[in-house]
Amino acid sequence: MIDRIGAALSRPRMALFAIVVLSIVLLGPALVDPAALTGDSYIAYRWQGHFAQAFWQGDLWPRWLPDLNFGSGSPVFFIYPPLSQWLPALLDPVLPGAEWSGSRVIAILLLARIVGGWGVLRWLEAMGVSRKGALLGAAIYLLLPYHAFMDSYQRAACAELVGMGVLPWGLRYAHAVRAGERSGWAGFAISIAALLYSHAPTALFGAPFLCLYAVAIADRSNAVRIWVTTGLAAALGVGLAAAYLGPALTQVHLINGQHLFNGIYKPTNYLFFSSVRWPDPGIEGAALICLAVHVLMLGGVMLLTRQTKPVDARARLFLLIAFAIILVLMTEVARPLWREDLPWARIQFAWRMLTLHTLILAGLGGMAWDAVAQGRQANRGRMLLLALIPALFVADAGMLGIRVWRAAQRTENWPPAYLKDYARDVNEYWVGDFEHARRFGPKRVITVDPATEVHVLQWKSRAITFVANAPAATRIIVRQWAYSGWDMRIDGSAWRPTERLPAPDNYVVVPVPAGRHRVEITMPALPAERIGAAISWASAGLLLTLLAIGLITRYRALVRNRDGSI
Repeated sequence: MIDRIGAALSRPRMALFAIVVLSIVLLGPALVDPAALTGDSYIAYRWQGHFAQAFWQGDLWPRWLPDLNFGSGSPVFFIYPPLSQWLPALLDPVLPGAEWSGSRVIAILLLARIVGGWGVLRWLEAMGVSRKGALLGAAIYLLLPYHAFMDSYQRAACAELVGMGVLPWGLRYAHAVRAGERSGWAGFAISIAALLYSHAPTALFGAPFLCLYAVAIADRSNAVRIWVTTGLAAALGVGLAAAYLGPALTQVHLINGQHLFNGIYKPTNYLFFSSVRWPDPGIEGAALICLAVHVLMLGGVMLLTRQTKPVDARARLFLLIAFAIILVLMTEVARPLWREDLPWARIQFAWRMLTLHTLILAGLGGMAWDAVAQGRQANRGRMLLLALIPALFVADAGMLGIRVWRAAQRTENWPPAYLKDYARDVNEYWVGDFEHARRFGPKRVITVDPATEVHVLQWKSRAITFVANAPAATRIIVRQWAYSGWDMRIDGSAWRPTERLPAPDNYVVVPVPAGRHRVEITMPALPAERIGAAISWASAGLLLTLLAIGLITRYRALVRNRDGSI
């Protein structure tokens, strides 16, 4: 029976079909109702509503969302990676408007699951694991509770989930680099770039993990080639992501970084086996359950494969060592390594590295399928490995059930009004006096001279146009925070900086002479944004050029071989 099912699923289309079905089942409640995802779901859905609107108004990368914070604007996508919002925005013509923003995000989370599951399968096959073992690894990746429940239903960590869908492909292309595949370096570079465009904290530990894996699995005979190729490909990936990294790394001081990287958002607040209770007991309980599942599963897999030879000894050794190091880094023992002044402390939560545990266990589980075949009780070993699927499914369902039960016990309304307020962004992106935004009422501008008339012609991300009819020289306060600074011009004259109200208001102020004038204001790109974009375009051009050279070289080699055989 097992052999027949395995044979059926071994066909490529059936394997993909199985991954799709399992992904749909696991995300089913959210597909029916996006509100099934709690945690930060309303933040992601709100961003998507504003992001998609700006995107389809012509701003293909809306770093500044002008209508958030009660119309004062938000710099969120100067700092936050855009991929988890870009992809849902493409679905806006099919699922239009803010009311469907949650469904668009959920659709992309489903896609990320499928892509990630398929990536695990391709990674394990590239390692030499059989199709059945690789499919088991993909199922484990999808079913482990950190991925299936905690990051999804409890936290709604949408960008992190998109990043999880990218990580397996970095591992797959690490093997392509080792095997000398012509496009392996390009796949690895794109994986690094996609990870950076997905979720910065995940990239902070995920990108080094991918590079170390690629280096660790190198054969001695071609180690130098692999190390150099990996390093250059990773550098190219960083170059591709420079359009994001440039502004994000240089504009953190312009937002409320104290809120983003301190207070409750410090790794030292979330270490396992610490005497200090976590700020969120629900997160602590779920993370402990996930950790226990991970350790128990690792122990079971090690027990089943203790006297077997792995399909890839280097990969297995690296994964085991990485699992142990990550485990230690998430505990109280590692507290000195998580000081606030250290750059890696910006992952905010040490337990985020359960992401890597999930990937490691998927790899070890898939490898175990082939390894147990070497023993005398191969069928028994495979039955135990297959039992992981219903066991993990029950664990996910149980954790979701507890979450639903606890939600039913709440006496307060959920979500709270501030969380679902469509006009309000999270605290770190308040770059002016939030409460003073209410002074404007429904107006987009305030005139110092009440006799001045203003008609807004265009109100887009970083581009505003209005006509002012002023009986005397006056100033117009625009309902946008100054942030990095705005430029203005009147009646097509030369651009010059606007004025701004002093802190904490920080609103844009436009001086206007007497008469009727057309006024344009824009938020120009800072040098880091322009340079980052130039580096990304140059990196993309280099990648395409090298790929084209490879294709031409391959074509010429085929022609020579064909001519030589005649």
